[in-house]
Amino acid sequence: MCGLGRVGADLVAELRKQNQTVVAVDLAPEPLGLVGLETVLGDATHDAVLIQAGIERAATLVVAMDTDAANLYVTLSARALNKQLFIVARAN
Repeated sequence: MCGLGRVGADLVAELRKQNQTVVAVDLAPEPLGLVGLETVLGDATHDAVLIQAGIERAATLVVAMDTDAANLYVTLSARALNKQLFIVARAN
């Protein structure tokens, strides 16, 4: 999960209800304080941050960042790092 704003946090809550493993990436430390959630503090537009979050072994990526440009950039970067990845990206 890239982006833990309103949309991202709601999706994380729903995925966790379904016992899905979630790794969250966000720039701000405040939303990352969710108990029991594996987190990476950083900018998801950087490949190194995506790799730290485990993008190469992930099955699904949800991108719910603030801007369409950031969402598109992360989507393209993630696809280059993991060709088999199922990607859901937010658009405003």
